[in-house]
Amino acid sequence: MVIISGGDEYSPFTSKFYSKEALAEYLGDSVNENEPVLEYLFEKYNRATPRDVRRYDIIFYGVTGYTGKLVLEYLRDVYAKKPTEFTFALGGRTESKVAAAQDAILKGTPFADAPIVTAQLDKPYTVKQLVNSCRTVVNLAGPFMTTGGEVLAEACVIYECDYCDVNGELPYTYNLTRLHDRARHNRVRLVPNSAFAGGFADIAAFAAVRKLKEKHNKPARSCTGYIEQSISELAGPSGGTLATRAAMANAPDSVKQIMADPFGLGGRVSGNRPEDSDKTLSTVAKDEVGWLAPFNYAFLDTRVVRRANVMHQLMGGGLYGPVFNHQEYILCPTEEIAQEIKKRAGSTKKEEEDLKAKGRYFAQGQGPSMEEMKGSWIRYTTVARTEDKEQVKLVFNFDVEAYYATAQITTEVAICLAMARDQLPYAGKGGVLSPSVACGQMLVDRLLANGMSVSVE
Repeated sequence: MVIISGGDEYSPFTSKFYSKEALAEYLGDSVNENEPVLEYLFEKYNRATPRDVRRYDIIFYGVTGYTGKLVLEYLRDVYAKKPTEFTFALGGRTESKVAAAQDAILKGTPFADAPIVTAQLDKPYTVKQLVNSCRTVVNLAGPFMTTGGEVLAEACVIYECDYCDVNGELPYTYNLTRLHDRARHNRVRLVPNSAFAGGFADIAAFAAVRKLKEKHNKPARSCTGYIEQSISELAGPSGGTLATRAAMANAPDSVKQIMADPFGLGGRVSGNRPEDSDKTLSTVAKDEVGWLAPFNYAFLDTRVVRRANVMHQLMGGGLYGPVFNHQEYILCPTEEIAQEIKKRAGSTKKEEEDLKAKGRYFAQGQGPSMEEMKGSWIRYTTVARTEDKEQVKLVFNFDVEAYYATAQITTEVAICLAMARDQLPYAGKGGVLSPSVACGQMLVDRLLANGMSVSVE
């Protein structure tokens, strides 16, 4: 039996939209809670503008934060230098702050005068106006567990606007899966984890399994991701990443229970198997590729890929494999390095102490600059294997740090959703989908055209 979360009543936007506070703010003295007022609100505010007449293809919301500014840099570096295929606006809570970020990064480019829109996630009517004016929203405003991004996501479902975000937070992604059935009904695509965290493991597994089936015409039994990266001594985790880790470390027991489930996002294809256990992600081991150490984001990435395996089938494609397993590790040159990484893994307090000692403890909204990240690179190896041990190995390379790769991935997901909806896999279908399910090979091709490389070994 396969399981995908979703279907329960979960209405973070609607509950605010019809709240007494919202009624009072927008109707003033005429507010009361009788039926005519609710009917009036529904008629006046609850209509979706047809997608083909919306003003913008994409709105990038939250561009004043660290990742948001990297998205602006990516737009400047890649799309300001060639004819732009899409229209976009920059969004945030405060117009002056958005304008300052735009001026600092996009001045002197064709995007220097890109429109600015504002919305506050605690003011539902501003959210409605934002999503009703575009085809796709990119949510860059984290940490997502604390900023109320679910309000924006549900509004996208109601007003038929596709959505993607850069969250690397399993509890937040789980909450979005509760919108799956309604998104499917409205044919809206919600694509959380459109980032290096969560998203790239999904993209790599999709590409490797596809190549495995082309070569051997057999389903995948397993897929393993191996990450290597060179990070400048001046770089380090952004303030948003640190805030996210702290929020998850301090989450209530009910949330930690979801986080501890290897199939917390759905996608279970078999019973309880030792190979699916998180214990395999927490140890030092060696396989035919090399020495393996725990990778913090494996506890999100593996869940995203396991869900994607089943979602491909439910959308009308096929499973990666009926007993598919996914794991992910840091690839190390020696056992000693692997043991040292394991010692540091998972200790947010130790990480905070080390960063403060180096003077690299960033506040929320801050992080290493592009100059400080110079020389960083990522190599991500994915090995897909059949039951008979036949395999395909893909090696992906980014000449950038993971934060800039996140800006690249989320921008390209947004362009796929906004500009090529009818050419994407499973056309006409929606739901809470991973990047590979939502965008398929088109996303891989766009990444390859804009800085990523891949080789088959």
